[in-house]
Amino acid sequence: MIKEQDQIRRDSTIREHFSGNTELYVDKYESSYRELCRNRLDFVDRYLRELNREDLAILDVGGGAGVFIDMFLERFPKARACCADFSSGMLDRNKRAPSKALVAADARALPFLPASFDVIDLDALLHHVISDGGYLHTIDGIAGVLASLHRLLKPNGILLIREIYHEYILKDNLGSYLLYTVTTRR
Repeated sequence: MIKEQDQIRRDSTIREHFSGNTELYVDKYESSYRELCRNRLDFVDRYLRELNREDLAILDVGGGAGVFIDMFLERFPKARACCADFSSGMLDRNKRAPSKALVAADARALPFLPASFDVIDLDALLHHVISDGGYLHTIDGIAGVLASLHRLLKPNGILLIREIYHEYILKDNLGSYLLYTVTTRR
């Protein structure tokens, strides 16, 4: 029961953080983020054009203000898109479009039917799937999210994952080491 209450409190803190800091995550880094999105779209574009389908369905999990989804819809105007995010503040920053649905949802419990999407995008989301149970529980949680997303993909669908990585001068993989140390402390 205490672990469940801790998780609820952590989820609430994360949701409030992102809702209260949309300027930081959306406005401050918009131009560099658009460039990252452009590169990712160039990569996926080749694969999707080989499928020779125009009626694509994409889910952006943790899609924030919808920058990637909007750029995807510009490139594939006949696609249907869903931007799912934990933060109502981020969803409020989305541009509305007839082909884009906005869904307030947790990546650990998405409300979609199996085989619904051709493309699922995760951008800097998995590092937020942290468990109080330590590193191994965190890894299990990430594996659970990925398995649930796999079920949502249509045959030949693709899962795009970009995760943040920080290089450090003093020690290689310091960020991963610190994350491991913090999540395995008793």
